[in-house]
Amino acid sequence: MLSRRGVAATLDTAKRSGRYDDDGEFHPVKFIRALARAAAGAGAVLHESTRVTDMTGGTLRTERASVRAKAIVLCTNAYTAHLATTRIRPVRGQILATAPTARVFERPAYAHRGYRYWRQTPDGRVIVGGWRNEAVDDEIGEDETTTPFIQSRLDAFLREHGITASVTHRWAGTMGFSHDAIPYVGPIDHGVFVCGGFTGHGMAFGPASAEIVATLARGGSHPHADLFDPHR
Repeated sequence: MLSRRGVAATLDTAKRSGRYDDDGEFHPVKFIRALARAAAGAGAVLHESTRVTDMTGGTLRTERASVRAKAIVLCTNAYTAHLATTRIRPVRGQILATAPTARVFERPAYAHRGYRYWRQTPDGRVIVGGWRNEAVDDEIGEDETTTPFIQSRLDAFLREHGITASVTHRWAGTMGFSHDAIPYVGPIDHGVFVCGGFTGHGMAFGPASAEIVATLARGGSHPHADLFDPHR
């Protein structure tokens, strides 16, 4: 079906795997920094390290001041519940990275419906993450501490693939999940909009969601608004 739609996909039925010849990856930090520069160049004013402590109506309170706005967009993903009631759930993801080693993986990969993922950086480091489906209840919340259970699964992956390089980094991060894997994008109160719940796919969903919420915040309409409606 993908091939008929022009996607360069190749299936290996014996290994139950697929390869996307046009697939790839990009550096998210470089992307977001470039996006910030473009926004500033277009006239946006960015106030980094400014923590919002409360939101009432059209007023945001920070640790030093209050700000009023006609439209407020909460792009706080997993942490949105600190400011408004939403169905976004905080879910922990865990990863490890090894020291540089010989080339083992030629391209990024994910398996088990996306619950497992790995890749190798240009300098040879193997990065492995996931396995949270084996500890579903334990991985819900904002605690970004790694756990022996999940990390042992990541270590086992390295052994299974004959990777003996030492593990140099272990870390965890909090993601925002929706109930159906589609982000919540749109109004949740008068003048208040939400844009989050990317369910681990924010690099793909983010730009599309931003386009939708920006249109709605300006009073416009969008053909995909119903699909992403926070009240669906």
